Amino acid sequence: MPHKVPQEMSKEDLKKWLFDNMDSNKDGRISMKELHRALKELGHSFGWLKTFRAFWFSDTNWNGAIDTDSEIDKLITYAQNMWGIKVTN
Repeated sequence: MPHKVPQEMSKEDLKKWLFDNMDSNKDGRISMKELHRALKELGHSFGWLKTFRAFWFSDTNWNGAIDTDSEIDKLITYAQNMWGIKVTN
């Protein structure tokens, strides 16, 4: 079932949404496969290209997962810029 992304939310709400909807195995990390699946469910075309770009921007330690606070913050910045999500304070 597709996961609708609220178009405006706080940073904490967005973090919660990301892990509730993308971290399918609940290991506290978002893998490339999980992000790809979530983007596909959200209706994004060119899913692997968008997944790669999000990981290139966010996965600063290149371990194949978004798993540190700084990487999560980078993914949130990417979501704001590329997915049209407005983050409020």
